[in-house]
Amino acid sequence: MATPKNTATLTEPHYLGNIYHFAQLIARPVVLFEQHAFFEKSTCRNRCFIATGNGKLMLSIPLVGGRQQHGLLKEVQIEYSYNWQKNHWHSIQSAYRSSGYFMYYEDVFYPFYHQKYRFLSDFTIQFYAAIFQLLKTGTQIETTRQYQPQYDPQLVCDLRNQAGNCKDTAQLPAGFTQPVYHQLFAHKNGFLPNLSIIDLLFAQGPNTKALLHQSLS
Repeated sequence: MATPKNTATLTEPHYLGNIYHFAQLIARPVVLFEQHAFFEKSTCRNRCFIATGNGKLMLSIPLVGGRQQHGLLKEVQIEYSYNWQKNHWHSIQSAYRSSGYFMYYEDVFYPFYHQKYRFLSDFTIQFYAAIFQLLKTGTQIETTRQYQPQYDPQLVCDLRNQAGNCKDTAQLPAGFTQPVYHQLFAHKNGFLPNLSIIDLLFAQGPNTKALLHQSLS
């Protein structure tokens, strides 16, 4: 992978973002999370996809205001009227408990499904920090202080709204080569590309970082 000229990646925080998303983020030493753009529904901000025995499964975090949510990213609140955390954690355990590295990382993920966060961005950014630590990337996390429509491309790689298609994971972004690894249910579903980072992480463990770097041409 060629060394990027810019030193920071600008993006909206995603819920357990996809493999391409993380490959872009760890390509540079700093990640700048947008906090002052308006929330967009039906995006990766509050949803991700994992592989299960029944195929691709979407995990979606419910939000206060539901589909009428139009606040700034930093203002979006998580809805707890039903126990989505229990549902998501059960789905993740069922899908990955037999993966090679789930048992080593389970204790890192467990608190995110048992502690309540008020704001979606706080939840997702803390999740990024935990995953970067597992990957040992040394990635520095910063957040925006105001909305800025354009940044100096020599300094910042602006990936807002460009993290790949959240719903159609089979549509791979240009310049991205899907890492090849063993998926538990490939014998039933075929290989499902560009799922949540946890699909790769639980399968490949410490090798995940190298595969992410190799995926960008």
